[in-house]
Order: sequence, then C-alpha cells, then structure tokens
Amino acid sequence: MSYEIYWEPGGVVKHFSGRVSNRELIQSVRDTLDNIRFDSLRYVIYDFEDITKLSSAGSDVDYFTAVDKVHVQSNPNIRIAIVTRTSEIVGLVNEYAKSPLNAYPSETFDTIVDARVWLMSD
Repeated sequence: MSYEIYWEPGGVVKHFSGRVSNRELIQSVRDTLDNIRFDSLRYVIYDFEDITKLSSAGSDVDYFTAVDKVHVQSNPNIRIAIVTRTSEIVGLVNEYAKSPLNAYPSETFDTIVDARVWLMSD
C-alpha cells in the first residue's frame, strides 16, 4: 500500500509515497467515506510530497467529483488541501476545482504547513 491515513480531531491526512495507482487513490477515498468519522470531518489533506509516480488521469477527476457531489449531502463542511510540487497533480486538482460537480473547496500547497494555515483560516 502506498498510502497511510492519519485521523486527527476534525480531519484526516492521507500521506502517499512511491508509485500511487488510481486504484489506491480511489481506495483512500473509500476508506474515508466508510469511516464513522466522515460526518464530522472538516478537512482532508492529501500529502503527495513523497510520491514518485501517480497513475491517474483527467477521467478520474470525474469519478472524484461525482463521489464528492453525492457525499456533500452528508457532510458539506469539508475543505480539501493538496500538498504537492508536481505539475501533473496540480493540473488534476485544477480540473477538479473547475468541474461543475465540484462539491468542496480545494487548494494546492507546496508544504503541509501552508495547507494547515489555509485550513485553519476562515
């Protein structure tokens, strides 16, 4: 498995490393949605700092936005922070943000510290 999930009060951090497949990315989403703590989440941090390759495509963005659109009914309070310096991932995040199905505010950051500052502001 190329990811670990860390539950925090009010949020969750998903740390990815090495080669990350689309299947693993989808499974990380399912792991979060299936958890009893989902309804109380206020943030999700996707930490891609330690990945070497992401096997995902623009069509995967449609899957994620559709899943989020369904689950926003259960929890509309989530903000998503993506930590990466990889232009490929930034491009996918931008596609997500522009999607008409986009349910959650999302931003990309160079560091997890910057992500946490954004998540705590409001």
